[in-house]
Amino acid sequence: DQIIKGQQPGGGWDYHYEKGARWDTSVSGWQVQALKAAYVAGCTNLELSKALEKATRFLKNTAFQTGGGFNYASAKKHQWDSKMPGIGALALQLTGERDSPEAIAGTTHVLRQKIPTWEDAHENWHEAAYHYLYSWYYETQAVFQHTRGQGSDWKRWNTLFQGALIRNQHSAGYWTHKEFHGIGGETLSGKVIATAFSCLQLEVYYRYLPTFDIVKGGIAKVEGLGEGTGN
Repeated sequence: DQIIKGQQPGGGWDYHYEKGARWDTSVSGWQVQALKAAYVAGCTNLELSKALEKATRFLKNTAFQTGGGFNYASAKKHQWDSKMPGIGALALQLTGERDSPEAIAGTTHVLRQKIPTWEDAHENWHEAAYHYLYSWYYETQAVFQHTRGQGSDWKRWNTLFQGALIRNQHSAGYWTHKEFHGIGGETLSGKVIATAFSCLQLEVYYRYLPTFDIVKGGIAKVEGLGEGTGN
């Protein structure tokens, strides 16, 4: 209810659920994930489906016409940010728009441009993770949903990201990266957030089912897995 009430008229969200002219695609991505989880769990809020529909329109409106990008924030056009293609693509996949041109373009961009970041991470984890750990979290899910966890694209991504994460896990079980905006480094909070993002990626096989189709009147079957139970 808090998230739905905090949604802007245009379908996006901003920090602190402010309703001004500014919107933020990164903030919106978190809200879409939460709303989708609520939908799949059977949340009875009568405004939930409408909120997801508004979010879908917002995401499509923020997408670049070419190149697979999504605008980062505000009303500025073509405000490129390397983290946005994965966020935008995954959020659209979660609202049932996996095959939309915008979601496909975003994931295609990720597959073409982000493979080298994993190659760098094998040898220079702290520098690569400083720039990309947050986007990798989204991108791994987006690639998994886009490929259904099959084919050469997923195999290459899967091999690189698992190898890099496992190789750079601390012997005590955590991950870390260089401090960024006061978050990261060897602090407890830095270890927690880096470890959370890393584990969520490694859990993609176990934690994430293929996307549910958002349909009016109920939850559709999970592709290839029968009725969706959320297991």
